[in-house]
Amino acid sequence: MTAADPKRTESERDYLYSLLAKNQLFHRVNMSKISDQIEQCSEQEVPAGIVLLHPNTQNSKLHLILSGEVEVRLDILSQTPHKILQAGHYFGEISLIDSGTTSAYIVTMTDCHLFIINEHLLWNMINNSHAVAKNMLYMFTQKVRHDNQTIIEKQAQLYQWENYALSDALTGCNNRRWFDISIDRIINRAITGEEPFCAIMLDVDRFKQYNDKRGHLAGDKALRSLADVSRELLRASDIVIRYGGEEFLILLPHTDPKEAASISERLRQKIATTSPGEEDGVDLPAFTVSMGISILNQSDTIHTLLDRADHALYQAKEAGRNRIVIAEQSTA
Repeated sequence: MTAADPKRTESERDYLYSLLAKNQLFHRVNMSKISDQIEQCSEQEVPAGIVLLHPNTQNSKLHLILSGEVEVRLDILSQTPHKILQAGHYFGEISLIDSGTTSAYIVTMTDCHLFIINEHLLWNMINNSHAVAKNMLYMFTQKVRHDNQTIIEKQAQLYQWENYALSDALTGCNNRRWFDISIDRIINRAITGEEPFCAIMLDVDRFKQYNDKRGHLAGDKALRSLADVSRELLRASDIVIRYGGEEFLILLPHTDPKEAASISERLRQKIATTSPGEEDGVDLPAFTVSMGISILNQSDTIHTLLDRADHALYQAKEAGRNRIVIAEQSTA
């Protein structure tokens, strides 16, 4: 039935009103106050699979779903709809109210029976019935609340994805991507604030032999154990990065050389006496690490700082492993 059709019969009107009463827009509305507008509205039977609204187009109608279901799609090719609207719901209100364009595709999932209210008829209903105005406000509030919750959930999901992207999957430590994004800011802050700052380059001694003899699963357990021990002993402000393979970088803000050496020695001893877990019911043997420490100077870049730590690590390896070497401070 359209606006050009003859007036509804009494039975048709009663049936229509019973359907409209299930829609939030007409909740507790005295229909006699808006009966003239109701008579001018149209009804539409739409088969499944029809696109009712396209994004970025003008819309001057509010669509109430009397029966059936429609999908809200941000991308017409998406396999997953953004939202599914059932009987009692509505669509098209935002673009109608603000005279803007639509923002999504609306596609019928099933055969649908729609009640369509033109813009001028909706405003007349609002003017004639405070209950319609109140219901419209409630509908908008519910939509804003739903959209806010969706944003919160998506932000949490985005944070989780970002965390996965910046964390090493095996150890849970920060990864090289995190290092590349963050290190300049960290170093510049320490230099600008003239804060004591040390870097430790740590490498597992003879890790290839451990891996080859015990197997890759045991090697993975060893790296996870190293990360767990580091988290247990280090402070909240300290930063552990899996720099590559069995090599880790530890950043110690607000830390002088003496304190860095003490932290490193506690870490070395704890790792050397900790089994990384079991294999076939037998404790895996502990392993040792070597470390090189460098102290940040005002003239340093991240490259010079890490070059000195790496050279100190090499010296620790050459001296027999399972030890710590503090790099000579640059005089540049």
